[in-house]
Amino acid sequence: MEVVTADGSKGVELGPQPSRIVHRVAVAIGSGGAVPLESRDHGAGFVHVFDEATLFTLLSELDTITDFVEYLRKREQLLTTPQQGTIIGSEEDLLVAYYFGVHSFDKLQDGAYDLRVIAGSWDDFTDMPEYKAKKEADEISYVWDQLISKIHDDYANGDMDFGGDLKSVDGITRTMAREPRFYRRYLSEAFTEFMEDPMKKSRFMLGDSGIGYVFLKQKHAEPRKDRIAELHARAYVMRDKMEELGRPGVVVGIATEFPEKGSGFSLDLLLLDFPEWTAELHQQAVAARDDFDLFKSSELVHRSGDEFPQT
Repeated sequence: MEVVTADGSKGVELGPQPSRIVHRVAVAIGSGGAVPLESRDHGAGFVHVFDEATLFTLLSELDTITDFVEYLRKREQLLTTPQQGTIIGSEEDLLVAYYFGVHSFDKLQDGAYDLRVIAGSWDDFTDMPEYKAKKEADEISYVWDQLISKIHDDYANGDMDFGGDLKSVDGITRTMAREPRFYRRYLSEAFTEFMEDPMKKSRFMLGDSGIGYVFLKQKHAEPRKDRIAELHARAYVMRDKMEELGRPGVVVGIATEFPEKGSGFSLDLLLLDFPEWTAELHQQAVAARDDFDLFKSSELVHRSGDEFPQT
C-alpha cells in the first residue's frame, strides 16, 4: 500500500500492514479550549482529542515524529489505566508531568490517589531556567532538520545527480527523521564539528537510537565515483563494528565536499540495511577496511548530557 500524490502519481509506501501502528487524533477547531469529547475509545480505537491551541503546543514542544508519537503512546496508556484517579489540569500541565517523569507518567501515577491536581504547572515550568536552557541547547539540533530538508528538497526539485529514487530517498530521510530531538543535538554537533574541521575526512557515530552514521568529505577536484565507493566501504566497516559491539542495525552514509569559498556542495547518500550480518558480509567489511585503511585506529567517544541542562 502506498500514498497517492495529488497528481495521481505513486508516493511513499506505508509498509506492511502488521508493522503499522495507527494513532487517531481529533482536533476540535474553534472550541475555544472547551473540547466537547474526551480522549478515549469511542468504539473504533482510542482517539486523542485536542483543541487547536493545545495541538500547536504539543507539536511545537514534541517536534520530531518520535517524540510526538511516544507522547501519544504514553498518554493513551495513562488514560486507559484502570483506577488511576482523577487528574485536574490542562494538556500543557500533563506535558509537564510527562517531562518530569523523564518521558513517562510514572511519577504522576505514583501512589493510590483519587485526585491529582496539576493545574497551573505549565506557566511555572516554562519560566524555569532549566526549560530555557533546554530550548537553548536544542538550537544546534535543527542542523539535522535542515539536512533532512535539503535531501528532500533536492529530490523534489530534481537536483540529484545520482540515484535519488523515491524509495531510497524516503528510506534515508525516514531513518534520519526517527531521531528524537535530544539525540539530534549530538548528531548536529558532530556533523557541524566534522564539516568545520579542515583536517578530518570522515567520522562515524553510533547512538542510543541504534542507527550508525558515517560522514565523509572529499576535495571538490576528486572524482565523485571514488567518494561514493569509499562511502560504501566505510558503511560496511561501520556495520561490521556495530555487529562486533552487539548493536547491529541500519547504517546511514552521508558524503559531501570540504567547504570551499565560492563553491557549492553536493550530497551522496546511502542506507545499508542488513538485519542478518553473515560471514560473507563480514569478510567484505574486512577487505574494505584493509583496502581503504579504514577505522583501524578509531575509538568510540561517548557523549552524554541532560535534556534539561542544569544552570
